[in-house]
Amino acid sequence: MGIRSVRVRAVAVLAVASVSLAACGADDAGKSDAGTGQALTIAAPGVLSSLDSERYQGFISIDLLPNTAGTLVRFKKPEAGATKLQTPDQIEPELAESWTLDDGGRKMSFTLREAKSQFGNPITSQDVKWSVDRMVNSTGVPIAKILMGVGGWDTANPITVTDDKKFTINVAKPNAVSVSILSTFFMTIYDSVEAKKHATADDPYAYKWLGENTATFGAYQVRSFDPGKEVRLTANENYFRGKPKVTDVVVRAVPDTSNRLQLAQSGQVDVATAMTFDQLSSLEESDQARLER
Repeated sequence: MGIRSVRVRAVAVLAVASVSLAACGADDAGKSDAGTGQALTIAAPGVLSSLDSERYQGFISIDLLPNTAGTLVRFKKPEAGATKLQTPDQIEPELAESWTLDDGGRKMSFTLREAKSQFGNPITSQDVKWSVDRMVNSTGVPIAKILMGVGGWDTANPITVTDDKKFTINVAKPNAVSVSILSTFFMTIYDSVEAKKHATADDPYAYKWLGENTATFGAYQVRSFDPGKEVRLTANENYFRGKPKVTDVVVRAVPDTSNRLQLAQSGQVDVATAMTFDQLSSLEESDQARLER
């Protein structure tokens, strides 16, 4: 989050990757909001009006959705103190167990690991195909389809399913980011079994339901959602890497920066984000908050 956040006490970090919350240790606890374990309460400038990855809303999407998303690959966790941007050769498996590049990179053949969604449904190649088809046929903000173009994918025929656990991404013009684009939350793989239950003839990709609910294979799921005001996350008990130690996250919309700062300094929230530079400067010597850059 760079210089955009202020934290109180020694609390866990809400970062732009689901594994960042999942990896927080037991000594990083904030207040317990739900009574179910360690919790984190965040005052943010805004809260999403839709949870759908196809309804991109800027920083408030970037700060929240990676924590619920399940993607096929991810970037390796940087070493402590790292200052360089990560590169495509630092990609590792996430929902994919492995992959190979064939035909000069024109065939990216994936094998899925054993993983379950928050609803207990095992991930299959059909989930990936449904999700990729959804991206290609987007009626939202088509960033996923744009990324496919950046990665040189064959968007007319992007995926070929071999069996329940194996599929191939077809690439027309292979390049350095053909695989790594799959690490972004825009490329979320949805639990199509659950999502299809809420689809209609007018809404075949369940935009309405997925705007208010999560059906993913990521570390967190949505417990409650008040669009534009508050979202509460809870740990996905089925997450294949194990239940996160920070079990509950509450993000509340507090548009005024002064109010966010006051909530943090008084200990009413664990994290306040998007401070002004003047406010950040005033906190340099503060004993009421810990400044993270």
